[in-house]
Amino acid sequence: MPRAPSPILFLATLVAAGGCRQAAVPAASGDVPAGVSVGSAHAPPAPPPGSPPAAAADSREDAAPATTTAERFRWTETPTLEAIPDAPVAGELHGAPFPVAQVLFETGRHEWRMYLLEKPLPDPTAAIEGLRFLRVDLPSDPAAGSVQRHPLAYGGALFHVDVPGEPGDFTLWTADNAWVLELTEWNVAPWDPAGPEVQVAGRAAGRVAVCYRGGGNYRNAWVAGTFAGAIVRYTREPRFERGCPVAPAGG
Repeated sequence: MPRAPSPILFLATLVAAGGCRQAAVPAASGDVPAGVSVGSAHAPPAPPPGSPPAAAADSREDAAPATTTAERFRWTETPTLEAIPDAPVAGELHGAPFPVAQVLFETGRHEWRMYLLEKPLPDPTAAIEGLRFLRVDLPSDPAAGSVQRHPLAYGGALFHVDVPGEPGDFTLWTADNAWVLELTEWNVAPWDPAGPEVQVAGRAAGRVAVCYRGGGNYRNAWVAGTFAGAIVRYTREPRFERGCPVAPAGG
């Protein structure tokens, strides 16, 4: 009676005939290249001759990791436009993140003012109260394409902040600060003498970096980044001591 072939002899015959093929180990779903199913031992079929080369599959390992404004900006005595990250404006206060939910420009008593608010106003004409904000006082009239700077010195800005260790209390923090502001858009209608006291006049866009020097119980603070759709409003007729032009009556 013939004997069954030995398993070892049978395996050796296969190796000698065509080589031994090793099964692929299933990969995790996030590591699988496009076109290959998990657990498959076969690569996708080759494209027909003359076909254009396929685009390289996107790889999480090759893609640049997303970064936040805080990871791309550091406090400095001399902020520059080049140092401003191409990311939505945000900052740091008391050693913790300071969110900027809304950017607003309005007329003050002596100049235009820029506000970086931690919370959006309930209405574009609402008063700014009960929240933290950074205010920058502009030394000249804002316009599209303009760049304004303030070297490290006292004045030119103020921070309405919470008091460390005293929840619910706010104070105005004034200190040496340096900032740079570029406006890429300034689409604003003139003041209307027949209009309401608070007039929403347009929108603005640009980029800004403000560095606030700490002292005492306050750490260095900063705000930097880009903004778009900033509210521009008149809270008074823009007739400043430094001669801000005023639209003619009825214009």
